[in-house]
Amino acid sequence: MSVEGTMAAVGVQEVTLFLIVAILTGVLTKYFIRIQYIAALVIVGAILGLTPIFGGIEVRADIIYYVFLPLILFEGGLAIHIRHFRETVDVMLILAFPGLIVAMILVGYCVHILFDLPLLIGMLLGAIVMPTDPVSVIATFKKLGAPPRLTTIIEGESVLNDGAGIVAFGVVMGLIAAGEVNIPHAAIDFVRVSAGGAIVGILMGYVGTRILQYVDDHIFEVTITIIIAFATFLLAEHFHVSGIIAVVFAGLIVGNYGERYMAPPTRLTVSNFWEVVVFIVNAFIFLLIGIELTVGSFLEVGILNLVAFIFLVLAARGLIVYCTGIFYRLIKRPIPMSWQHVLVWGGLHATVPLALVLSVPKDMPERELLLTLTLAVVFFSLLVQGMSMDKFARKLGLIGLTEERREYERRLGLLLGLKGAMREVKDLMKSGAVHRSLAEKIIREYKNFEKELNENLRCVLEEHCELGEEEERMVRRASLES
Repeated sequence: MSVEGTMAAVGVQEVTLFLIVAILTGVLTKYFIRIQYIAALVIVGAILGLTPIFGGIEVRADIIYYVFLPLILFEGGLAIHIRHFRETVDVMLILAFPGLIVAMILVGYCVHILFDLPLLIGMLLGAIVMPTDPVSVIATFKKLGAPPRLTTIIEGESVLNDGAGIVAFGVVMGLIAAGEVNIPHAAIDFVRVSAGGAIVGILMGYVGTRILQYVDDHIFEVTITIIIAFATFLLAEHFHVSGIIAVVFAGLIVGNYGERYMAPPTRLTVSNFWEVVVFIVNAFIFLLIGIELTVGSFLEVGILNLVAFIFLVLAARGLIVYCTGIFYRLIKRPIPMSWQHVLVWGGLHATVPLALVLSVPKDMPERELLLTLTLAVVFFSLLVQGMSMDKFARKLGLIGLTEERREYERRLGLLLGLKGAMREVKDLMKSGAVHRSLAEKIIREYKNFEKELNENLRCVLEEHCELGEEEERMVRRASLES
């Protein structure tokens, strides 16, 4: 993929202000203003774009592609549970690869007709806008307790079709540069780049897992995960395969197998570190998306044209999701219709479309039109689909974590943290950093607390049998698959 910067770099002053704005926006949306955090960032970004300090900033596509995306997608891979991935991998692969290609072609032909653009330019726009970004949807689902299988499909399909979209973008750009359409060559190139990225990611994930096996220091282990993310991306790009797909698979391997060799406190440290990193990166991206808003360009293209294009993207997304649902109803375990509705409406378009459209060469005559249409889809996704996702999923009856489940998981988390704390105290005692008598006193206190927690958990499981049955099914399945 060819990536070019678009102008001014963001300086230290702007970075500091961005962080302050992101934190303040988070506090306001959590405690005072009931609005989706990401949607609030976009609105705040649009306001900042009117100020002299931020008005001249333009987003650099190379920073998004080489820095932000590897971090976001590696964390996405880390967060996917391998068991849920195995159960839904066929659905994710169909939506992410052939599904994206079909949607890209549909958008391309319609744009060719509606806007009188060359067919390849229409295909390029399809490759730009169809990759999805589940960040706000997944945050809502995890908070309110959506079905794990549905959450995995949305998250897994997104990280995979981000890679597929970037590969498709590169292939179409190559066809435009060559000035001719060679479908067999383009198809082979797409498969080679995608499969090559997956292979590199799996191998690098395995190497990272082996390294983590011999390291027992949370700082080094966090550092190793960072190195794995960027080394995987750069190695894949060096061999001209998809760095994005490689990073996803590396994260999947490290998150499910590398963590087996980590102590409980280290697992929590790694998880918390990557959550913070992705929070900061997303804050920057969505503020920058808001800053990119130019009402004048929207009016120039025409509101009706923008609305028509947004509905076209939604229709293309609906086509691939519902056709996949029909296919699975015929051959195996069906995908519930309510899930299909969520997959359509929850297929938000944000980070990757922004990076791709900014990568279009500046000398391409259609660049400004592509940028305007893409930003219209991004704004609609974040401000309409993203903000309504909570109510939409509730209406379909897909979210609603019970208080009992929430309390049970809280106590399990405390128990996990307590076991890690006792191990840490024992290590400090062995190294001589803490006197034995003091360490033994602390461990006794922790053991009493552990006993109390275990008793509480036993009472919860006895009072709410469904929780125990659910946990038992999960443990039995995991033990059979291990």
